[in-house]
Amino acid sequence: MIDYIDEQDALTDEYRGSVLLHNFNINKMVKLFKEDRSYKWTDDDIMTYIISSNPVLWAQLWLKNPKNPREPLKLFHYQKSMLNCQHRFKVTRCGRQVGKTLCMAIEIIWSAMTTEYDKILYVAPYQAQVKVLYEDTMMRLIADVPDIHKAIVKQPSHPYYKAEFSNGSQISAMTAGSRSGQKGSSIRGQSNVHRLYLDEVEYMGSEAINSIVPTIFANDEGRIWASSTPTGKREDFYKWCMDHDSQWICPECKAAGIDGTPFHYPSHISPLYSEVIDKFNRKSLTASMYEHEVEANWGEEVEGVFRHSDIDACLDLGRTMTRMKKGVEVEDIPVSYEMGKLVPNKMNAYILGVDWNKESTGVQLIVMEYNPNNVVINSLPPKYFRLFATESVTAKEFTERGAVARILDLCTSIPISHVYADEGYGSIQIQAIRKLLSRSNSPYLAKQIVAINMSSSQEVVDPVTKQKLLKPMKPFMVDNASRIVEDRRIILPDSEDSKTLLVGQMREYTIIRRSQTGHPIYSPDNEDVLTAFMIALLGFTCEYNEVVKVDYTQKVKRAQNPVVARAVGNIAPRVFDDSNIGKPPIPPDRQRPKVFEELARNSGIEYTYQEGDDDKPTVNHGIRSIPGGGSTGRGGSLGISNRSRFASRPARSQF
Repeated sequence: MIDYIDEQDALTDEYRGSVLLHNFNINKMVKLFKEDRSYKWTDDDIMTYIISSNPVLWAQLWLKNPKNPREPLKLFHYQKSMLNCQHRFKVTRCGRQVGKTLCMAIEIIWSAMTTEYDKILYVAPYQAQVKVLYEDTMMRLIADVPDIHKAIVKQPSHPYYKAEFSNGSQISAMTAGSRSGQKGSSIRGQSNVHRLYLDEVEYMGSEAINSIVPTIFANDEGRIWASSTPTGKREDFYKWCMDHDSQWICPECKAAGIDGTPFHYPSHISPLYSEVIDKFNRKSLTASMYEHEVEANWGEEVEGVFRHSDIDACLDLGRTMTRMKKGVEVEDIPVSYEMGKLVPNKMNAYILGVDWNKESTGVQLIVMEYNPNNVVINSLPPKYFRLFATESVTAKEFTERGAVARILDLCTSIPISHVYADEGYGSIQIQAIRKLLSRSNSPYLAKQIVAINMSSSQEVVDPVTKQKLLKPMKPFMVDNASRIVEDRRIILPDSEDSKTLLVGQMREYTIIRRSQTGHPIYSPDNEDVLTAFMIALLGFTCEYNEVVKVDYTQKVKRAQNPVVARAVGNIAPRVFDDSNIGKPPIPPDRQRPKVFEELARNSGIEYTYQEGDDDKPTVNHGIRSIPGGGSTGRGGSLGISNRSRFASRPARSQF
């Protein structure tokens, strides 16, 4: 056996790597056994102990290759690293076909065979994945190992896979119920689990994880191994892998300078991943899918409404470098703003967004601040938004009409110009607010309350073609908020970057499917605060022409040259620079080069620009005003086509 261990240590190919735990001193262990006078240890006893104490050594001596059970198991170097790290909380982020499920299966069998009364639980999102682990991997690893088969005394497969061993250990393999919507509820009955394995944990969801993880709480030595290919979500798995000061980091491996949890292995690390396979993947997968499935990087969430990179940039806008004492040293640390310390300024605009829900959920209130000026006001740059205040009215307060009273308080303490509210569960409350405001010291506010009908359609007018289109209200509202975040013109605080708060809900908001007409269907859970946020931003789009105003040339003189004429017919006119003073600069990748002038010069044509008397170089196009009703028909219900019309966003709009 010593010769075998030395041979493995001497390998330099893809099978290199030690078969012993990095802190396992074989000479020291042999010496301790020899010096033990309480029991006469034989060489076979010592050898058995050494093998059973090291999962890689045990696996390669006992188990078979699952692809060909007639051959012994041989592990790649990175697979040895995953098994040799025996930290209590282990997490592996891997690309496809790296062999993470194989490593889990090996450790499960090793633990069950070498530990008495070990209770092991494996969980995957879907039944097909559980079958791959249990039937296609575990059973094939022991297919030609009679001693292990004899150790299994009971092996039921219904209602879930289970193997009971003669030493009292047991293995259970179950589904988290992700497809059926059970969210881990079927696993609540499991308790006193010693080892918990969560495979493809990114596809389980936080609710399922929160139901499953407590199964190890009754055991002081309970262990977890979580593994998955990333999807781009910034949820539990992301935090486990990326938190640099967490219990998922192995201090022993880190101190020894070897691979340890959290592991990150892209598909390229596998010797079985060839250039042919990579070329096929690059052609068949989208860039985002390749980043997730092959490179095992976070990237952006597939079908995510708000990009994580844009959200992070908006959070960074809210931070300022502050000198703080850290230990004995003073450092400049980025500190986010606190909403509670903000003071309203009448030169800025404020709109309250309200999402009415059922009594069991409560009401969400969001106040957004916008600077319509050309200079910095209240520490807010020109044409930028900022989350000013958030409130959640609980179910108890809801029944006591606390939401109505709180809205009235906010309208009094903050110079709110408009209140935009979801009409869904709040139609009666909206009427009550209007009635109370009409009798208050600010009766004008009663006319500034706009109800949003989410199930209605909105008429959108193209400013160039004048074509009228009907667009469902909710996709219109979501797209409006998404564009503002994409332009990174909104400032958000770090305090909201939590799962159930605004930023956390933005990170989780996804398109789960599309209707038969192609309209997006959004994730229905954990989006109440976000809805109020998007409603408030919709209010600014409706009420303030500055938000969507774009200046562009109304007429372009076409040259007689056919080459230039074709270019003029296909290239939109340039935005005038003078009209953009005080506005956020147009990003370089959205600026159009001097196509007309360059094309003329390259064609040997003299280029001049002449402005006729009837030309109107700059014309502001925004929301059309409705006679007698204001731009939104205040006091009415936004979403009815005869109430409001929008100018659609030109290609180079700053909004």
